[in-house]
Amino acid sequence: MFKQLSIAAAALLLAGAVFAQAKGLADSYTEPEATADLWVEAGKGGYSVEFINDGAVAGMQFDIKDASIQEGGFTCSGTLSSAFQTSCVLNAEQGYLRVLVFSMDASIIPDATVVSVRRTSGGAASFKAIQARPSLNGVVLSDNQGRNVTPDHLD
Repeated sequence: MFKQLSIAAAALLLAGAVFAQAKGLADSYTEPEATADLWVEAGKGGYSVEFINDGAVAGMQFDIKDASIQEGGFTCSGTLSSAFQTSCVLNAEQGYLRVLVFSMDASIIPDATVVSVRRTSGGAASFKAIQARPSLNGVVLSDNQGRNVTPDHLD
């Protein structure tokens, strides 16, 4: 009986040590950053968002903010295969479009991807003139495991 208690106590101590070590590793874990960049340019009828990637990014979300984004319909598309989904949602009150790019199988977004956002209806006089420079806010890049890999300069 004493031998069984000793084995049980040793197993409990070992499990506690493994847990403590794992907790220490988890506490010290830092998410890796991708080598990536993203920028937006205004054009007649919409925006072009260009993306460069080191091969670690499988999903991205960002907001295009511009004073001229107040109403109307928008569509998003990208220079991507059919495996990828690109969608955008208008937040008229705050004056931004939220854009999502991802694939259902967590494929990596190819380098030199361009996402086009086009006005489809309504809005400021057919959107010919952009009054303010657009900016990207709320950028989140994730790897194929769903971990945040957004570089500091895009936060």
